[in-house]
Amino acid sequence: MVAIVKALGHEKVDVLGYSMRGGVALRMAIQKPDSVRRLVLVSMPSAGGLQDAGWWGETMSQNRLAIFPDLTHYDIFTSPRLVNTVMPFLNSQSDAKPWVAPKAAAQ
Repeated sequence: MVAIVKALGHEKVDVLGYSMRGGVALRMAIQKPDSVRRLVLVSMPSAGGLQDAGWWGETMSQNRLAIFPDLTHYDIFTSPRLVNTVMPFLNSQSDAKPWVAPKAAAQ
C-alpha cells in the first residue's frame, strides 16, 4: 500500500478500510505510521465477535455497539450517513486527536 501511495506522489494519506480491508488499513498504519495522516476503520471484523447481523438485519443484536445501530454491515457501505460521519474527521473538522504525534519542526 505504501508503495502505491508513494508511486502516486503522496507522502501521507488518509486511509479508510471497510470490512476485511480494515485489516489492511490497520496494518499499514501500524507498520508505516508516517504514511498515514488519519485512519478510519469501518465495519471491521473482530476476533470472537458475535453472529453476523445478516443481510437484512434479521439476527442483529439490539445491544451491539455501533455508530449506526440500525444499519447492518452490508448497509453501511452504501449509506450516505457514512460519508457524513467520516468526512468531518478526515477534513480535520472534528475534535478527534491525531493518533501519531506531529513531528517537531526542524530548527
